[in-house]
Amino acid sequence: MELMSLLGKILFKNREKAKQFSLIHEYIKQNSIFFEHYPLAYKDPVITCLEASYARGVNLSKELKHIVVMTSQGFCLVHVLGNKRVDTNKVSNFLEVKNAKLADLKLIEKNEMHRGTIFPFVEPFWSMLNLIDYEVLKKDWLTTNDGTLRGFIKFSPKLLLFIPNNKVDVFAD
Repeated sequence: MELMSLLGKILFKNREKAKQFSLIHEYIKQNSIFFEHYPLAYKDPVITCLEASYARGVNLSKELKHIVVMTSQGFCLVHVLGNKRVDTNKVSNFLEVKNAKLADLKLIEKNEMHRGTIFPFVEPFWSMLNLIDYEVLKKDWLTTNDGTLRGFIKFSPKLLLFIPNNKVDVFAD
C-alpha cells in the first residue's frame, strides 16, 4: 500500500490535513524518497522498538524510536535509533532550557498520544518541534510504526526532514 492510501484513508480526515498529506506525497515523489508500507503486518500488537525489531526481523539499529519529551516550552518529539536512548541533557542544552525530561506516560495518554502509535507525519506530532538525532539520517532506510500497533513503514529517514519544525543534532547517548 502506498503512502497516499496509508495516510489519506486512515489518518487525515479534514481538508487542512488532506492538503498537508498531499504535500508530503508530492515531496516523496519529487525527491524519489524510498517508502514502503506494511499494514496489518502482525497478528499481535507491537509497542516497543525491541518488540518491533523481533517482529520485523530487523536489527534494532534499523528501528526509529520516537520519544515525547516535555520542556518548559512544551512537548517535543525526539527521534533516535532503536538501540539508543534520548539524552535529555543534550535536548536541554540544544533548546537552552533547564529541565527537559521524558514525558510521563499518563500525561502523554491524556494528550491522546499512545505508546507504539507515535507517527511523526500526523498531528499532533507533525506540528511539534521534531528533534532528529544526526545518526538517524546516516541510515539508508529505517522502519517504524504506521500509527497503529499492527502495521509499519520502511522508509528513507530523509523524509523526516520534510516535517516543518525539525532540528538535527546529537540527541542520543
